[in-house]
Amino acid sequence: MLIRLLMLSFLLVVSIPTYSSSDKKPPALVLPEILQPEQTNNNNTPIPFTRTGPTIQVAILLDASGSMGGLINQAREQIWSIINAIATATKHDRPVTLQVALFEYGVEHQSKYDGYLRLLSPLTSDLDQFSEALFAINIGGSKEYAPQVIQEATNRLQWSPHQDDLRLIIIAGNEEFQQGDIPISHAIPLAVSKDIIINTLYCGPHLKGRKLQWATPALLSHGKYLNIDHKKKAPHIETPYDDDIIQLGRKINDTYIGYGTKGASKKSQQIAQDMNASSLSKSSSTERSIAKAGKQYKTQDWDLISLAQQNLEQGVAFAKKDQQHYHGLNDQQITEKLKQQIAQRVQLQQQISTLEQKRKHFIKQSKNENTKAKDDLGNAIILTIQDQAKSKGFSFL
Repeated sequence: MLIRLLMLSFLLVVSIPTYSSSDKKPPALVLPEILQPEQTNNNNTPIPFTRTGPTIQVAILLDASGSMGGLINQAREQIWSIINAIATATKHDRPVTLQVALFEYGVEHQSKYDGYLRLLSPLTSDLDQFSEALFAINIGGSKEYAPQVIQEATNRLQWSPHQDDLRLIIIAGNEEFQQGDIPISHAIPLAVSKDIIINTLYCGPHLKGRKLQWATPALLSHGKYLNIDHKKKAPHIETPYDDDIIQLGRKINDTYIGYGTKGASKKSQQIAQDMNASSLSKSSSTERSIAKAGKQYKTQDWDLISLAQQNLEQGVAFAKKDQQHYHGLNDQQITEKLKQQIAQRVQLQQQISTLEQKRKHFIKQSKNENTKAKDDLGNAIILTIQDQAKSKGFSFL
C-alpha cells in the first residue's frame, strides 16, 4: 500500500508542468460550468429602493411549466393594458410610481437547488425591460414550487418599507400549491411580515383551486383568491382609433435620442418591444403606444429628451457630446433645439391621450356584461390591484 502511494505521488509530481521566470504564464484555470461562479446579469441586479413618492409595487409570479402556454400568452398580450390601467393612480394628489417584477417558476431549465424558478426582472419602473423579460420566458417543466417562489420574491426584491405604499405579489398556476421543501406556513408569514399582500390566481375551476390550497395564501395575507381560464384567448376590442394611435406611437419613437453607455441598446430595446406587441394583436400594439405616451414610461436614464425635460442643463451637457444630432451648435442653439424636441413630444403625447379617451368610450359602449368578469389574467390583475389600491387610499382617474 505504501509503495502504491509513493508511486501515485511521483506520477502527480512529474505530471504537473513547471514554469521558469522566462516562461509564459500558465494557462488560466477553467472550472467546469457547474463550479463557476454565477455571472451577474445587470438586468436582474436588484436596485436599492429610493422613494420619490407614493408607490405601487407588483411582483408577478407565473407558472411557466409545460401546460401554461396560454397563461404566458395572456400575460404578454395584456401587459400594456395592465400598465395603462394602473398608470393613472394618485395618492395625496400626487402621481404614483409603479414598479413591476417578474419571476417564472416550474421551469425545467432551472435546477431543483434553484427551486425550478428564475428571477427575470427585479422591481423596476423600466417597462421595456419588464416587457423583454416577459417575452424571455421559456415554457417547459413540471415541478411548481409555489411557496418557494413567494419566499424568493419576498427576500430578493427591494420592497418599499413605507407604510403609505402598496406591495403586492400575484401568483398564477394550475397545480397543487404546496410543492417543494418550503411550506406555506413559512413563506406566507414571511411576506406578511413585510406587509406584502398575496393574490392567487388558479388556472382552472374555482372549487378545484380551493382543494389544491390556492385560497390559503390569499386568506393568510388578506389577499384575494381568483380562478381564471388560462386557455382563453385574451379579450380585445378593435376600435376606429387604433390605427391612428399606433401611427403616433411610431412617430413618438423618433423623438427618442439615446445618450450615455446604454442609450443605443435601450433604443433598440424600445423598438424590439414595439415589435413584440405588434406581433400579438392590434389591441396590444395600441396599448403599448398609449403606455409610451404616459407618465409611467420613464426613460430619463437613457433618452436625452426625457432628461432635458426633467433637467434642461443636464440635457444640454449631454447633447454637446452628441456629434450626430447637435454637431456645430452652441449652447444656446442646443437649448432651443431641445425645447423644440420636447414640445414635439408633448404634442404627440397629447394627441395620443385625446384618442385614448375616445377609444375608452368606444370600448365601454361595446363591452357586454361578460367582458367585465375576472376570467382572464389581465382583468383579474387590473381589478385586483385597483381594489386593493383604493382600500389603501389610492385613487384612479
